[in-house]
Amino acid sequence: MKTMYVVEYACDGKRFGMYETKEDAQKAVLANVEEAPEMKRSIFDFTLKEQETSWKDIKTFDDACTALGGCNNALVEGYYDALSMASDGVENAFIGLLGADTLAYIKLRIITAAINEGWEPKFTENEWRYYPWYYLFTEEEYSRFTEEKKQRCVLRACYNASAFGGLVCAYACVASTYSGTLVGARLAFESEEKAKHAGVYFKELWADFCFREAEKK
Repeated sequence: MKTMYVVEYACDGKRFGMYETKEDAQKAVLANVEEAPEMKRSIFDFTLKEQETSWKDIKTFDDACTALGGCNNALVEGYYDALSMASDGVENAFIGLLGADTLAYIKLRIITAAINEGWEPKFTENEWRYYPWYYLFTEEEYSRFTEEKKQRCVLRACYNASAFGGLVCAYACVASTYSGTLVGARLAFESEEKAKHAGVYFKELWADFCFREAEKK
């Protein structure tokens, strides 16, 4: 569990922002009051409360952004800046220009940071790092799955598939019956439990990141 500080508008209770410290929350309110005098707001137009949060509650991209404090976080701000510079804020247009893998990486680094709650890999000799791991199945194997198991699948591979996307270096061949991984990188998690959580709730983003569009069909 982690204590966050939530600032809301006193008039309607809508959220203004979420911050890691009370000082950060107070600074954000003061900055808003000083930078927008035309709104005629004062510090008394905001309320501050503590909220217990857990990485287990992060199940959507919006959850991850909120957990990091929204646009007050550099990674979240970078996401919106990238969209605005490349595509006027439209994700599909961004994908058309730079690819789904690029957008997926920008989102996954936000999700990874939120779930890790401040932990970052140091790449020391005895450090353990974890990442989601997926199996590739043939079409015949897939056809024998129950409907419940099919819902857990992200994509189907053809004869071979490879990915060199920054998470790991992965290779699969011979109808996806063999696979190997090398070179763990910064989209890594502090624990196996956190990696599994990210793998379950954000599997479509991992697929976009690790596989080209043609390989997902």
